[in-house]
Amino acid sequence: MLRILSKYVYYMNKFSENLGKTMSYAIFPLLGILLIEAFSRYALNNPTIWSIELATFVFGAYFITGGACVLMQRKHVRMNIFYSKWSPRKRAIVDAITFALLAVYVIMFIRGGIASSLYSIVHNHHTASMWGPHYGPIKVITTFGGCLLLLQGVAILIQDIYTAVKGKDLFEQT
Repeated sequence: MLRILSKYVYYMNKFSENLGKTMSYAIFPLLGILLIEAFSRYALNNPTIWSIELATFVFGAYFITGGACVLMQRKHVRMNIFYSKWSPRKRAIVDAITFALLAVYVIMFIRGGIASSLYSIVHNHHTASMWGPHYGPIKVITTFGGCLLLLQGVAILIQDIYTAVKGKDLFEQT
C-alpha cells in the first residue's frame, strides 16, 4: 500500500511541477496582449475591445493552474514565525490537520465550479462586454485547477501522515 501511495505522491508532484513550469510561460502571451493594448491605445489612439478581458482570462488560467505547483513546493502563505521553529514531525501533524480546511474549501470551490461551468455551457453564457467572449472555457479551466489543487493536497497529506508517523520524509533515503 505504501508503494502505491508513494507512486501517487511522486507522479502527482511531477505533474504539478511540469504543469507549473509549462504555465509559467503564459506570462509571455499575457505581456503580449497587454503590450498590444498599450500600443493600440496610446500610440494609435484606438483601444481594443478584447485585450483586457483576454488578459484577465489568461491570468486566471495562469494563476489557478499554478496553484497545485505552489502547494507542492509548499510556497503558500503560512505563519512562519511559529512554523519554522517546529520539528518536521510537528509541522507534518499541523499540516495534516489543516488539510481538512483546504479540502472543505477546495471541494466547495470544485462543486461551484462544476455547476457554474455547466450553466455557462448549457446557457451559452457570455460576458457583458462589447467583445462578449464565452465564459465556459475559463470556468472549466478554473474548475480543473481546483481539482488539481485537491489532488495535490491529497499527495501532501500522504507525505505529512508518513512524516508524522515515521519522523522522516516519504522519499528520504535510509
